[in-house]
Amino acid sequence: MKNFFTFFILLFAIAVFCVPRLCSGKPKLTPIGSDFLLDGNNDLNWVCASSKDKLHKVDKWEVTPRYEHRLLKDILSTMPRMKVVKFTDDYIYAEHRSLILGLYNDIEILWEPTTNLLSCKSATRLVSNDYGWSLDMYNTIAQKLAEHHLIYDIDGKLNDLK
Repeated sequence: MKNFFTFFILLFAIAVFCVPRLCSGKPKLTPIGSDFLLDGNNDLNWVCASSKDKLHKVDKWEVTPRYEHRLLKDILSTMPRMKVVKFTDDYIYAEHRSLILGLYNDIEILWEPTTNLLSCKSATRLVSNDYGWSLDMYNTIAQKLAEHHLIYDIDGKLNDLK
């Protein structure tokens, strides 16, 4: 039993201290409107509003008149383990780090002021299947924006989340 406990502690230490360092490489950023990892990449570690295939496609968010781009930065900054890396008038790049293994999820959001739409892409580094983590990040951000009445739901009405 003592050997099992020692093995478990060693495995836990490797997971907590070594894996995050292996998985912290910076991604190659591409413009959000471009084909992001699209052609032939069927990995299950990303979602994108500009994707052409149904597997990775997510909806763009329609912003309300209350939307201000800096508010999105503020919302992302308050999320646990989220770090806003780059912020411009119409673009945000943020990194989210997982709690247990320290894996990174890269989030890019582009505001299209002429159409009042936000395009989002979310991708996990170094793994080919993130078991829905990228989609969860997309949904979490959408929920936060809806809670602050900054985006409409699919029917064009304000989201009233309780």
